[in-house]
Amino acid sequence: MVEAAPSVHVKRAAVPSGPMLPAARAGALSMMQDENVRMDDLASLIRADPGLTLVLLRAANSAASASRRRIEDTRDALVRIGLQATKRVVAAAVVGEAFQNLEACGVDEDAFWAHSLASAVICEASVTTPRLRPVAFSTGLLHDVGRLVLGASIPGVYGTLSQKARTAPMVLGAEAALFGEDHAKAGGRLLSLWGVSEEIAAAVSRHHEPASGELEEALLLARHVVAHLGYDDGLGCHFDAPA
Repeated sequence: MVEAAPSVHVKRAAVPSGPMLPAARAGALSMMQDENVRMDDLASLIRADPGLTLVLLRAANSAASASRRRIEDTRDALVRIGLQATKRVVAAAVVGEAFQNLEACGVDEDAFWAHSLASAVICEASVTTPRLRPVAFSTGLLHDVGRLVLGASIPGVYGTLSQKARTAPMVLGAEAALFGEDHAKAGGRLLSLWGVSEEIAAAVSRHHEPASGELEEALLLARHVVAHLGYDDGLGCHFDAPA
C-alpha cells in the first residue's frame, strides 16, 4: 500500500530548475568523472576560476598536507595533494557553492554535506571496476542534490514537508504532489543540465528505485551504510536505512 503524502498547505509549485553553473565550474565537474583526465588540463580549468583556485590552494596548504614550502600555484597544489583528492575537493566545492543560505529552506547544511561526503567515500570504495571509481564518488556526493533544488525553490516549505514525512514513500509522494517530480528525478535532471555524465545523472535519478548495475548497487549500499552510521541528510529524514 502506498502511504499518503503529508499535508502541506501550499499550492502546487512550478518544477524548480535549480542553479546554473559558470562554464569553468561545469567543465571542472565534468572532468571529475574522467579517469584519464590530464593534470595540466584540470589545473588550467581550475585556474580560470578564482574560487576553485582558492579552495584547492587551501587544501594543499592545510595542516594535513602542508610541507615547509607554501604552495601558490594551481598545478603545484594538484601535485601535492594528488589527482583523486583534487577531484574530491573541487567536486564538493562546485556543488556546495551552487546552493547557499539553505538554512532558511530548512536544510542543515553541515549534516547534508557530511551525509553526502560519507556516501561518496563508501560508494567509491564499493565498486570493483576501476573505471567506475571516480564516477562512483561523484554519484555518492551528488545523489541527494535534488533535495537542495526542491528546498531552495520554496523556502520554508520543503523543510516542513520533510519533517512530516518519515518514510521514503511519504517523502517521494509529497515531493511529486508538490513539485511534479521527486528529489531523485530533480537531481538527475539538474545534473544533465550541468553537463555531468549521463551515467551519473541516471543513477541519481533512479536512486530510490531497485538497483540495476554495479554503480546503482554501490550507491544503494552506501546510502544504507551511511544511514546506519547515523548520518541524516540534513532534512530530518532517515529513510535510507532498510527496515
